[in-house]
Amino acid sequence: MKKSSFLAFLESQIKFLLCASFLAMAVCSFAPAQEKKVTGSVTSVENSSPMPGVNIVIKGTTSGTTTDANGNFSISVSGDNPVLVLSFIGFNTQEVSVGNQSVLNIKMATSALQLNEIVVTSLGIKREKKALTYSAQTVAPDGITQNRELNVVNSLAGKVAGLEVIKSNSGVGSPSRVVIRGNRSIAGNNQPLYVVDGAPINNSEQTPVDEYGGFAWAAGIGDINPEDIESITVLKGPSATALYGSRASNGAIVITTKKGAPRKGIGVEYSLNYSVETPVILTRFQNVYGQGSATTYIKNIEYDWGPKMDGRLVEHWTTDPNSPVYGTTYPFVAHPDNLKNFFQTGTNMTNSIALSTGNGDIQGYFSYTNTKSRGIIPGNELKRDNFNLRLTGNPSKKLSFDAKITYFYQDTKNLVSTGGDYSNPMRAILRQPSNISLEQSRNFEYYDNEGYLKSIVSSLSQVRIY
Repeated sequence: MKKSSFLAFLESQIKFLLCASFLAMAVCSFAPAQEKKVTGSVTSVENSSPMPGVNIVIKGTTSGTTTDANGNFSISVSGDNPVLVLSFIGFNTQEVSVGNQSVLNIKMATSALQLNEIVVTSLGIKREKKALTYSAQTVAPDGITQNRELNVVNSLAGKVAGLEVIKSNSGVGSPSRVVIRGNRSIAGNNQPLYVVDGAPINNSEQTPVDEYGGFAWAAGIGDINPEDIESITVLKGPSATALYGSRASNGAIVITTKKGAPRKGIGVEYSLNYSVETPVILTRFQNVYGQGSATTYIKNIEYDWGPKMDGRLVEHWTTDPNSPVYGTTYPFVAHPDNLKNFFQTGTNMTNSIALSTGNGDIQGYFSYTNTKSRGIIPGNELKRDNFNLRLTGNPSKKLSFDAKITYFYQDTKNLVSTGGDYSNPMRAILRQPSNISLEQSRNFEYYDNEGYLKSIVSSLSQVRIY
């Protein structure tokens, strides 16, 4: 064999051995780790009773199992030191390292946070939720302030079982109606009693709305600043509200406000909340036939039973003899976006700052909240300033005090009337013929020579101005 042939043969053998070595190393590195079976039981720390249905998951994976009716389990694990994560409702989540063990006997402790939840009941009495014999549901303050409403009861919608919140159509600054577990009276009051820091408050409307409409002013609960609320507890049924008597026959909503706490220095909290609202689902109207009746154009009627709006020239609809367009003609066409263009984007901006301090003997809490809100109906606005000062303390074992001063100033402009009331702008915009544009309808009234205020479209009411 020639020397060159020998060297080539030797080189090919070396390459083969190198490739085989690398392949062997790769196979070894990808070889699956050895699995082992771990068995055991899960019991309660309090009474050592077996716990069925405990969820057991290998940490970092989705593999797991649950304990059987006797609290026993069996699971296959792999790796150097796998960790089992055990969880069960009402118990603390627990992590257990397997190590070299093949049998695990695990004890789980109850969760004090869940079982010892405190509920504020009648007359401000605090009791453990598990000790109550009636239905009571607590709403956390985060659920009130994160999606902030002008009226705090609006924030309870969808958060309490059996509680229904009906918002008023009077715009910003209007009250809301709350019903717990349905109506109990056909003609009487069905709203619950509101209790703030142990004191019942009057939540009756200042100007109740009847079947013909009217204005509804917020009262009582609508004046509470949501930023000052610590917790809200809804008491349902006669057993829960027995201490409040017949006033709480429809249930009670117990509100606890914030107060100072012992701490070093002064605690400062600031929050800014901004939200917008706009109409989404609007009433749909036909835009084929315009003002008139029986396919005949009549300029001073509200009905939309006239001829087709095909662009023909018709006499202007105004009845004001002093108007520059009186007696002229205009194109008879539809304005399908009248209702959409009537609304504006509603806004609500709240700035709040709170200061708290105290020691073991006396604690103080002060807050200021500024609210500016604009409704979806033009001209409906609200400005509110809330001041709250609360001092609490225990100077001695036999003496304690709790003093609170709340001041608020609210300026509401153009609260919207509801129903069939003639002051309701929605009544006018919904009855307006489509051939009259929104811009033209702004001048729908005029004063005649005798001083009477008259409506251009109809003269259903006259008001003398002197």
